[in-house]
Amino acid sequence: CATYAYYTLGFAKMTGISALWFGLFGNVAVILFAGFLAIHLFPVARIASLLVVPVCIWTAYATLIILGEMKLDKLI
Repeated sequence: CATYAYYTLGFAKMTGISALWFGLFGNVAVILFAGFLAIHLFPVARIASLLVVPVCIWTAYATLIILGEMKLDKLI
């Protein structure tokens, strides 16, 4: 989490692409991976699986914020 701003801004500076795009793709990757992990953990360790679900929820919320910022900046 602490490095999130550094890598998105670094990639944006290197490529000229908005940091919001990198944040969006990173969030989607986290949601997909955490969802995959939660589904595969459920039969083995239900509590661990349920503890991964908030990661999906929080990242989805953060993704909505990024999409709102992108809309304001007219990137979408």
